[in-house]
Amino acid sequence: MTTEMQPEFNTEHEGQRSTDGGTGSDAAMGQSRDAEIANKSRKISSSGANQLRAEEQRRSASSAKKDAAGKTAVHQPTRDRPKPPKPPTRQRASLPSVNSQNVPEELTGLNRYLAYLPGRRTTTSFSISTIVHVVLLVALMMIMVARQKEDGLLTIEAGIDADSSMELTLDSTERVPLQSIQAQANFQVSTDIDIPLPQALVIGAQASQARAEQSTLSTSADLKAFSNLPTGGGMSGRSEERRQDLVASEGGTEASERAVELGLAWLAAHQRENGAWWFNFHDSECRGRCRHPGSVGSSTAATGLALLCFLGRGETPLEGKYQDVVQRGLYYLQNRMVFTKYGGDLQEGTMYGHAIATLALCEAYGMTQDAALRPLAQKAIDYIVHAQHSKGGWRYTPKQPGDTTVTGWQVMALRSAHLAGLEVPTPTTELARLYLDSVQTHAGSRYKYLITDEDETPVPTAVGLLCRMYLGWSKDTTPLREGARYLAGLGPSTSDLYFDYYATQVLHHFGDPYWEGWNRLMRDYLVSNQATAGHEKGSWHFADEHGDQGGRLYSTAMAVMILEVYYRYLPLYESRAVEFPL
Repeated sequence: MTTEMQPEFNTEHEGQRSTDGGTGSDAAMGQSRDAEIANKSRKISSSGANQLRAEEQRRSASSAKKDAAGKTAVHQPTRDRPKPPKPPTRQRASLPSVNSQNVPEELTGLNRYLAYLPGRRTTTSFSISTIVHVVLLVALMMIMVARQKEDGLLTIEAGIDADSSMELTLDSTERVPLQSIQAQANFQVSTDIDIPLPQALVIGAQASQARAEQSTLSTSADLKAFSNLPTGGGMSGRSEERRQDLVASEGGTEASERAVELGLAWLAAHQRENGAWWFNFHDSECRGRCRHPGSVGSSTAATGLALLCFLGRGETPLEGKYQDVVQRGLYYLQNRMVFTKYGGDLQEGTMYGHAIATLALCEAYGMTQDAALRPLAQKAIDYIVHAQHSKGGWRYTPKQPGDTTVTGWQVMALRSAHLAGLEVPTPTTELARLYLDSVQTHAGSRYKYLITDEDETPVPTAVGLLCRMYLGWSKDTTPLREGARYLAGLGPSTSDLYFDYYATQVLHHFGDPYWEGWNRLMRDYLVSNQATAGHEKGSWHFADEHGDQGGRLYSTAMAVMILEVYYRYLPLYESRAVEFPL
């Protein structure tokens, strides 16, 4: 008998049985099984031997059970018992190989190629479907790109879910990464910048055309939200022709105007090459020569505040001594805007920053009617609309329950957008009114910071009253009269310019009998406390919560805007107020 393929079993004690019941038939049976195994082993590979040993083991167990039932039991001495065979190793099934001999001759082209693939019976239809869908997707992408190119823009949308998506708008302008502000900001920026002025934002190139088409840009329906507002408060007093007259008639002096000029010069000297301002100005051209840098990280807030000072004086990207300063600042805001499906985001970590930057964009567009600025200002307004909480207020992040101070900046931006002819939805302003109702005390003459606060405080009261003016209260409204008397009785703060800024606007718009006395104290205090020497010349710094966080740049910007009050906005309730056409 040939034994080439015979498995290597341990047969040293094969056939041995115990002396108390072994028979000759058992030995014959063992020999028969050995022969059977030998025959089968010729037909299998060495890997099949393991399976055969398992089968032999099962048969031995079955035979042992039958002997125990009535036949002589078979015993195997423990020391002589052969080692049990190892269980068969489970092997992963492999797909059958396919070669050219197995492929039918009648198959050609793609089907013949697919026939070479394992599992081809199920792969063919799947592969054809995949290829067809890829071709269709490529075709659709080409169509979309072609349509976008007609407008000169390529819009890319990406998202994770319904609440987490963004939209980027790219044009032919070369985008230079923004300068790293990681050291002082509350967000991470990994690249440096040096932004030259490109041709993306060409201020004034289409200004005359925009003015000619202004009547078609906004309709009375778009501005319905403000249709019942006082029609004054416009920005036409900023022109050089009217500014001197308003300074004289509203309570300004040569000294106050000189203080404004020095303040603008200090701000211009602290603008960065890329057009931005930072509250922490130590690593700019200042090189640490000025004390009291700020710690707030939002460059859009700092840039917006500085721009508001120049715009309030009548400086625009089209005219004025600081024309280039304003243009570079606006271009910086353009590059900081993140275009989303909700509008243009200028937060940099806080809705304070977004509102202040939006206010600057809206004023710049309102003063120039330049078509290049309109979409930026409108996108920023759209984001304010989106960020409003369902109960009407705004706070640090979109959709967060509101506080009165953040809400005040948003309302001022909406008001400026209205004056510029931008679209402001009615529900947004109606909700803002409802928010003010929820934080008012003393029948609306005073205001709390949060709905949950127990008592009103001076700063939210000044903010709330100004918002009430912008949202439609007339001068004869009893809570407004009571509120104005309350602010005048407090008098200007010697350190909190945040309170001074809002209270000054409220009393200027309200007029007699409170404006003259408030203005004299406020004006003279600021003029006498302006820095007059060194690199700090023309700036201010007041130590308080806001002054410490915003630093010298914040204090200077707020002081300049307070001293510009005579012409920055025309009085709301005076007959000389310039009406905005609805």
